[in-house]
Amino acid sequence: MQGPKRAVQGLPGVYRFGPKSGEVATMTMVILIVGVVAALLGGLWLLQGLGLVVIPPMLCVADCAPLEGPSTMWAVVGLVMFGAGAFGIYTAIRRYRAAGISTRT
Repeated sequence: MQGPKRAVQGLPGVYRFGPKSGEVATMTMVILIVGVVAALLGGLWLLQGLGLVVIPPMLCVADCAPLEGPSTMWAVVGLVMFGAGAFGIYTAIRRYRAAGISTRT
C-alpha cells in the first residue's frame, strides 16, 4: 500500500511514495512483538512435543488428559511456529535498519 506523494527534503522535484517513518516504526514494532511471542510459544510447543518439558493442562473445559511422552504433531507445530516467529524478528530488524530508525531516544 502506497501512501501519499511527498517531496524529499533538500531535493527539489524528487518525491517519495509510501508510509511515513512513524508508520513504518509502528508496524515494525508490531511485527517484532508478534515475532517474539510466536518464537517463544513455538519453542515451548517444540520442547513439549519432544518430551523435554512437561506441563499439565491448566485450563481444561472438557475431559483433558496431560500429554504423555513425545508428540510428533506438537513438535512439528512448534518448529513451524518458531520458524515463523524467527522470520518475523528477522523482518523487523531488517525493516528497522532499512528505514534508518534509531532505537535510542
